[in-house]
Amino acid sequence: MHQRSELPWNGRVEFSVQLPKDSECAEFKLALRIPDWFQNGQPTLKVNGEQQDIYVEKGYAKIKRSWSDGNTVEWLLPVEPKLVAAHPLIRADAGKVAIQRGPLVYCIEEADNGAPLTLLALASEPQLTAYADPDLLGGCVVVEGDGLVTDDSDLWSDEKPYRSYIKQTKAVRFKAIPYYLWGIGWLVR
Repeated sequence: MHQRSELPWNGRVEFSVQLPKDSECAEFKLALRIPDWFQNGQPTLKVNGEQQDIYVEKGYAKIKRSWSDGNTVEWLLPVEPKLVAAHPLIRADAGKVAIQRGPLVYCIEEADNGAPLTLLALASEPQLTAYADPDLLGGCVVVEGDGLVTDDSDLWSDEKPYRSYIKQTKAVRFKAIPYYLWGIGWLVR
């Protein structure tokens, strides 16, 4: 089997079957792991362009058939941005979420969203979208979403450390980048 993958930016993986020269065909079971980040129903598997019936067993999509040399297998796992939460007993993460798209976790930086980041919160329905930006950080997929920024800087014009609570927020669109690119923006921006 030879593999060509478009992950992590796209959920398409292609395999080509190569049999020994003395074999015209071989019957075997192909088992492809369904990654934990893929939770959108059942993945799509195509052989030579035709969608196949698969069965799922212990986290693997399986197909048994007679394979010929040169057969092409397409493994399609759509990658969509989503919010993920930690177990509620992990106290440090209680009430927090992370942004994930496919196998990548995303982060929000001040360089893209302003300072201080502590004023930014996700909207209750953040409407996450993704797009490829070939010029950002050497090329990556960016996730954007709806957020709220606490905008009460004008209420702190004096030097007092405390005041009566008044919450003023404004709607913003935030930008998130893959976490592995965090902190290197200053090198390439």
